[in-house]
Amino acid sequence: MRKVAPELTENMLLRLLVRGSHRSFGGVLVVCLAALSAHPQSVHALEPNLRQAEEGYWVGSNPEPHHIEELYERGVRVIASGVSLSPEAYGTLTRLGMERVDVRFGARFRIGDDLLSGTEGFEPEQIFLHCDHGGDRAGAMLAFLLVVREGWRPDHAILAVAYPGENDVRRIVAAMEARGLYISDEELETYTGIYSGASNGGSGGLKLRGEGYRQLVDTLLDTFESYGVELHEEAPLDDLPGEQSAEDHPEEAPADPADGGESQVVGEDTAIQPGGEGVEGDVPRSPDDAPQG
Repeated sequence: MRKVAPELTENMLLRLLVRGSHRSFGGVLVVCLAALSAHPQSVHALEPNLRQAEEGYWVGSNPEPHHIEELYERGVRVIASGVSLSPEAYGTLTRLGMERVDVRFGARFRIGDDLLSGTEGFEPEQIFLHCDHGGDRAGAMLAFLLVVREGWRPDHAILAVAYPGENDVRRIVAAMEARGLYISDEELETYTGIYSGASNGGSGGLKLRGEGYRQLVDTLLDTFESYGVELHEEAPLDDLPGEQSAEDHPEEAPADPADGGESQVVGEDTAIQPGGEGVEGDVPRSPDDAPQG
């Protein structure tokens, strides 16, 4: 993702676009900070983890009032909140006449009906999905809409929003394979992290670093099944049960220092900093610690 110096934005149009279709070309990313020349101050007004999927959905972190104003200028008309908005942000949303879908949830994805009904009648370009940091829960909401509204395969959608760290991807793949979803190397290369914050100039993505994260992935898969999405596939011959090495057990794999020692249970949307340390966010450490804000 290219960065544009603030002093250039009045005379430049920034539209970062990788063209194609996930159906015809196997998964394509669009990172779009549309038409900055029409919004001279937008380099300052956009929240740092904002990105837009090719289908049109906007995804990001908990917005401040000026972020909501900027999203409104870009055509967003409904905000799906995985966490509480501040009173100031809610006041701005109300003043602008925008809709809000309150789908606050912790480590269990049980908000499919509310998310679908609350966004019904809106185009993807009009929908903004957020949690605190724009990674795990916002990613889960996007994956759900990609599958149920856009017809994506569930494994492709989950990979697309995953944090692209090697250990996280390995654990997520193992969790999906345990439910009958088998992913090829080509699919991994094509889809992994394309809609994550970490791959689009921000931070975070859907991770699997402890029981809370596992519940989020498992209940997301449960929700897919409740909407009639078939998860079970025939296992490839080379993936049939047999002897497995320690490398085949993601939960037992040692921490990768490059991923910030991620074997620890950390919070939602951990941002891997240049020094390799994680910043704790908002997925609970245990099933009973489900934050509401």
